[in-house]
Amino acid sequence: MERSAVKNTFPKRPILGSACAILLLASLSFCGCRWMKAADRAKDEVAALATGQEAEFCVPGHLKGAPLSELVDFALETRPEVASAILSVEDARLALLQIAADAPLFGRNGLSANSLEVGLSVSRNASSAAADSVGDLKWRTHGSASAALSLDLLLWDAGRNDARASAQVERVIAAEMQLLSTRYSVFLDVSGAYFDLLEKRALLCVSLTNETVHAVHLEQAERRLEAGEANKLDVLRARLDAAKAREGVVNAKNAVLTCEAKMLFSLGLDSSRCSCDDVIGAGTNALDFVTMGISPSTEGMDEMFAFARTNSPALALSRARLRAAMADVDFAKADLLPSVSASASLNWTDPKWLWKWGLSGVWSLFEGFGKTRALERAVTAMRSAAADTERAEQSLSSDLEIALCTRDNATEAMKSAGDSYERAKENMRQVSEMFAIGEANRVDFTTAAADCAEALGSRISAFYAGQRAEAAISAIVGEMPRFEAKTLKEDEL
Repeated sequence: MERSAVKNTFPKRPILGSACAILLLASLSFCGCRWMKAADRAKDEVAALATGQEAEFCVPGHLKGAPLSELVDFALETRPEVASAILSVEDARLALLQIAADAPLFGRNGLSANSLEVGLSVSRNASSAAADSVGDLKWRTHGSASAALSLDLLLWDAGRNDARASAQVERVIAAEMQLLSTRYSVFLDVSGAYFDLLEKRALLCVSLTNETVHAVHLEQAERRLEAGEANKLDVLRARLDAAKAREGVVNAKNAVLTCEAKMLFSLGLDSSRCSCDDVIGAGTNALDFVTMGISPSTEGMDEMFAFARTNSPALALSRARLRAAMADVDFAKADLLPSVSASASLNWTDPKWLWKWGLSGVWSLFEGFGKTRALERAVTAMRSAAADTERAEQSLSSDLEIALCTRDNATEAMKSAGDSYERAKENMRQVSEMFAIGEANRVDFTTAAADCAEALGSRISAFYAGQRAEAAISAIVGEMPRFEAKTLKEDEL
């Protein structure tokens, strides 16, 4: 009878505790399932890159012969640093949402219950049943179930959350400005590589033409030697000039190959999987015309600098970081003040219920003077950010002035080289005619050929230097240039 009585005193399974546990597990599963699936999909996307597997590659044939604007758009979609900058913006915005989730009830934006914390726990305490002897031990237990529901709400934090939110808002702006700066950096890479490639291809054409001129000169010298109108020294000099011209062609071809590799890299493409001819297209005869990608600008330093001070991504980034540092000072100040929280809890231990609530205030003023030192460090960081902003303004002025001077110098150099090239062509024509009839010597011909090639090369280099300067100006002031896909003939330069 005693054993039966003891057995009957064992409690039944706590229905309330089980129901709460099931409800809690179901809520957690429902809330976390979507985020876990999204994380799994993200892992699958980068799994091939993490294991070193070779991804599929398709040559973007639509870029063949495309203008500079389309090349820039393609690079902005494929360059990994742009994707990284976009993710940095997304991370900064998520951090801002995370800070908003910790906002107190009485904050800068009015009443908010975002900081409400809900806790639910279910447990069962049990102990083994009493036994008179070892033989009576049946490994039976008896006990009671319990559950607890707690609510905690931060009422006032002396402005900590507001300061953190203000700082994070500025960091979001800084991330967006960093993204914009990265995009302009990619534009500058693509445009620079594009104009370098066009320039080197044009200079290759100059070298090929120079090689042809010296080859013709060598044939003339050899015929004159056979006719007894020239000596062996003239032929040897003509052969040396022809050899130097061929060497110039080899060097020009190597420069073109280097620029083609840089062009593919600027587009975010692998040079081991495609060639520049597959993407950009083969070069044309640049002696007849050159390619313009950006329309020339006419604004002066004062107008450009006034616009750049309010629009430059680099300067806007520096200012956003300074404002974030100022907000960090506000947070460090607020961290020295107390905070107030409210709490309430409901506890159930079969069969008793317990309800309690209350307010709590915490004021940890020093904590080993760590918080005061944190305030001093925040002030130092703010001053450092202010110095960085001043340096950014100075760099903006200097970089813009250099770019504008480069643009203006390129314009003047192109005009001067154009005049020199016209005179060099006329001189080359007359020397060639005089050499053919024996009225000019080999030195005159060599000098005339070198002057003609140098003047043409200088004219082409000056033109593309101006195009690169236009791209640099656009990147500095933070405004995409006026793209203009246009070919200019020799007399239009």
